[in-house]
Amino acid sequence: MKRNLVRGVWLLVAITVVFSHRAWALTNSLTLINLTGGITNFTGTGIRIGQVEGTGVPDSNHVYLLGQIAFTTNIVGGTSGTLASHATEVAGVMVSTDAVYRGFAPGARVYSAEDPSPYGPSAQTNTIQAAWYVTTNQNVRVINMSDRTVTNLPTLGTDYASLGVDALVRSTGVIFVKSSGNSGPGTNTISEPGGAFNIIAVGAISNRGTTATSPGVGVADFSSRGYLGDTRSKPDIVAPGEYIAMPTFTNVPSAPYTNRAVNDGTSFAAPHVAGVAARLLQAGSNLFTGTTRTDAQDARTIKAVLLNSATKMSNWSPGTTFTLTSGGPDVRQPLDRHQGAGLLILMRFQDETKCGTVAHGKTTPD
Repeated sequence: MKRNLVRGVWLLVAITVVFSHRAWALTNSLTLINLTGGITNFTGTGIRIGQVEGTGVPDSNHVYLLGQIAFTTNIVGGTSGTLASHATEVAGVMVSTDAVYRGFAPGARVYSAEDPSPYGPSAQTNTIQAAWYVTTNQNVRVINMSDRTVTNLPTLGTDYASLGVDALVRSTGVIFVKSSGNSGPGTNTISEPGGAFNIIAVGAISNRGTTATSPGVGVADFSSRGYLGDTRSKPDIVAPGEYIAMPTFTNVPSAPYTNRAVNDGTSFAAPHVAGVAARLLQAGSNLFTGTTRTDAQDARTIKAVLLNSATKMSNWSPGTTFTLTSGGPDVRQPLDRHQGAGLLILMRFQDETKCGTVAHGKTTPD
């Protein structure tokens, strides 16, 4: 990947959006994160999303997932995997075609790998194997991992799974999105491999208020918090994760498989981000040319755009700061330990990328 990254106008956009009642249809989540402007017409078409699950694969026969689930496998047994509600719901957040419970990237396709190993060393090995498999064998550009805590706390990012994820992102450029876990609100409760340096760890916001900036809407109590055991900032960002309505799988063997569920968890916040990342990849490919196109699709650029366009919700504050000898602040923990960079809000992608690239040592765009 190139060293030069797309530089932009770093804008934090505050919006006021009315929530639905108790259950959020995915269309209301789309409104909440303000998917307007330049990427409205991009739905992730042509982008492959990998889905790594601890148990189960999504139901490709669900009426709102027909044609959306391109591949499933059990990474250990070599079978097509066991259908499961959690995997179906996560996939639904990303690619559901339901007009009411519409996914975030319905133009994308999901490639799912199930790792049914018991928790422990084998889970770490097989989780990484699953992630590498969908990246190198199925050519996915984004990976969503919403299920699996493979190590015990405290999270340091030095466990086998986290190191494996970092190596995967570094060598392939895949965008890796991980749910932060549901062990909040205590400090350092992020689930591994959420401590990896090169991923996007996602927490969940609640549905208790009326606007995105009101005190009633904040990080859900269950959402895992930072900082990590080595003091690094996590989570990276937060997204809707409470009372989310999605297509689901049941064992009732009757067509047309239209079952839906309302569920809570960071498991359902993470695929919001993965779906948006797929949209950004398609937008970057269509809106730009040459090296700018390459840079716009760089995993580091996508993460930067997501974090820089996030909205800081109430009570946002960075962590520890120190005063430098020069008198300026040295921020060691630049993100809030509850909400990271803030709430996923995306409407400035073109503004953040149209400035082009800036080489090292230069102060003006090329």
